[in-house]
Amino acid sequence: MIGICDPIRMWLPKRKLTEPALFKHVDLNGVRIASSSGFDGIKFHFRGHPTFRQLIPLRGVAELQCRGQSFQHSATLSAIVPANEESVLAHGPHFRSLVLYIDEQTLLRKFQAIVGPDSDARPIIFGAVDMTLERSLRLVRAISFACAELDATRGNTPQLVLDELSQLIVVSFLQATESSLLDDADGVLPKIAPRQVKLVAEYIEANWHQPLKLSALANVSGASLRTLFRTFRTHWRETPMEFLRRTRLRHANQRLASAGPSDTVTGIALACGFSNVAHFARHYSQLFGERPIDTLRRRKKHS
Repeated sequence: MIGICDPIRMWLPKRKLTEPALFKHVDLNGVRIASSSGFDGIKFHFRGHPTFRQLIPLRGVAELQCRGQSFQHSATLSAIVPANEESVLAHGPHFRSLVLYIDEQTLLRKFQAIVGPDSDARPIIFGAVDMTLERSLRLVRAISFACAELDATRGNTPQLVLDELSQLIVVSFLQATESSLLDDADGVLPKIAPRQVKLVAEYIEANWHQPLKLSALANVSGASLRTLFRTFRTHWRETPMEFLRRTRLRHANQRLASAGPSDTVTGIALACGFSNVAHFARHYSQLFGERPIDTLRRRKKHS
């Protein structure tokens, strides 16, 4: 059964829900925080809307499809839908989440204020988000703080405070986004990613399925290995090879979530550049909160 919704209105299909459906929200200046639960087994089609949207799972598992890609939502993983993009969200059993909406212009204005009016940098915000990272946890804490403040004042929060809460969430969202080009290393904001870091990240994204060596990445960056490691870790908080592994794991997750009847965990692991299936399974579980065979079984169960 499919429901159709956007950040303003929601139409529910005529079917019995597993628990009382809940879709409550609060509005700040350019930011909306919603709580959603009770829609087990329902698939929603979100219309394109000028807001960035991120689900923050509280319980259960859901699957998001956007731009032809599939993303799993769980306790350790989320995903961001860019502004003006359609998406489909399928709720699993007992799935409950917060939904963060940020107005496109609100986000772009804050980003420009941080990086400077003379910068031509633009945030490229789309894809999977590791919810175990400190920057992701910081965003969750910012949202929790805003909700607690609104609850404490019972809707009588001064507008100036509402505006500041909105700014707190927008900045935390930008900081939590890997591709936002922001870095708080040494407590300094902003800091644009060095050119060599961007080149290596783009090269890995384009060639993740190929055998990649550190020497090749250094050649792409035009920097020494020592410089590359230092700048890459400063911006991404991981080494180039850890970034490569996480990129391959993300693609493996997408393949498992859309696997065919003949696909296997071993076959997908090998196709995604992992020669050791046991190591692949361990890293996969650490990132996605479940074993690769669990993702595959769930896909085959619903196919």
